[in-house]
This record gives sequence, C-alpha cells and structure tokens, in this order.
Amino acid sequence: MSDTYMLSEYLNENYIIVQNTSDKKEAFELLIDTMSKSNAINNPQEFRNGIFQHEKELSTAVGNNCAIPHTRLNSVNQIVIGILISEQGFIYNHSDAEKVNIIFMIAAPLKQDKQYIQILSKIITRIKDKSFCNYLSNLKYPNQVFNALLEAEKIACF
Repeated sequence: MSDTYMLSEYLNENYIIVQNTSDKKEAFELLIDTMSKSNAINNPQEFRNGIFQHEKELSTAVGNNCAIPHTRLNSVNQIVIGILISEQGFIYNHSDAEKVNIIFMIAAPLKQDKQYIQILSKIITRIKDKSFCNYLSNLKYPNQVFNALLEAEKIACF
C-alpha cells in the first residue's frame, strides 16, 4: 500500500450534497444520514454522537467559510467523506458569527491513523485557498463538486 493517500480514494459522489441549510444541526443531520448509507459505517447512532460530541468540545470551523467535522470510531471500517455545499451559507457558531458554506465531514476508523491525518491535511491545505472555496460554494450539482475535487487532485492542488 502506498504511503501517500489520495482524497479520490475516499470520495463518493453519493455523499455530496448541494443544498442550502438553515443551520449547522440541519447540515450535520443531512450529512450523517447520507454518509450512514455507506457500508463502512456500522453504527450510524455512534457516528452521529461522535460528530456532535467532537463539535461540542471544539469547533471544526477552519476559516474561508469551511468546516471539517470529523470523528474516529471502531465502528467505522474505512474512511468516508461527505461534503455539503450551501450556497447561501449559515452561521456555524453563534459565538463568533462565522458563516460556513462548505462542510467536509469525515468518518474514520481508529486504526487508520496515517490515512486519516493525510486526508485531513489535504483538505485543510486546499481550503486555505479562498478562491477555490468560493468556486466550490457556487457549484450547483454533486457531480460538479466531485469533478472539481478530482481535477484539483490531478493537478496536484489537493
């Protein structure tokens, strides 16, 4: 197995949602419900609890109108990434009034440390590019988001 993990290994167009949401809870619920259809997530309730507990402990907003909620669980067999694009965005944390348009949600098994860290790092590195985030937030269809991420990875941006 390679020591470099590609985001494309964990992307699935079926786990990409392009829909305006009113708040973080609604966005999380949509992603959790969608990602829980994956055979890699054996316990959807534990996944839901893990995402909300991690967010309660520490906000996963990372700037440029993006957030990366994530959890690692024994009940997850392989990394699953869900993406939500909300063109209008919503207030992510009422304490700082930061607006979020893009969420990359990650479910990962406890045993995949290296892959998890690399994927998280790749996403963080890419969303530091405000123009790329603006581009993604204006896409209208999941296949456009999927293809944009694959293309970014091909040209070594991801």
